[in-house]
Amino acid sequence: MKQTRISRKSGSDSAHLREIGQVQGWRIRRCDALHLLLLDALNENDPVVRNHVIVFTPREFRMLVPLLEQMNQPLPFDALIDGPFDVRRDRNLFRTHMARVRKKIAHLGIVIRSAKGYGYLVLADPE
Repeated sequence: MKQTRISRKSGSDSAHLREIGQVQGWRIRRCDALHLLLLDALNENDPVVRNHVIVFTPREFRMLVPLLEQMNQPLPFDALIDGPFDVRRDRNLFRTHMARVRKKIAHLGIVIRSAKGYGYLVLADPE
């Protein structure tokens, strides 16, 4: 797994980029310290500039990364939550966070599907 350093705004600290993989014409890397995904277009001849960064809240980021790392495999709710977050009690809050994540990555051709009663699944959108 290749790592790259990027500068933080707060000074001389640095954060590592970790490669997640390639999906739908994108190379996707993550920065855990800054809760962001860095997307690089794989096709350099594409007329549309597609290289950009998507910033997430810490909770959104912790929900998304395991899904991206286990594409095409359903993950249970327990693998997507952390800390004082009770899926049974906070189901609507969980859905709200997941809706925000879906909206932020929709343009990537990646779909997050619910596995009812179990968890979630990430798939590359065939369209």
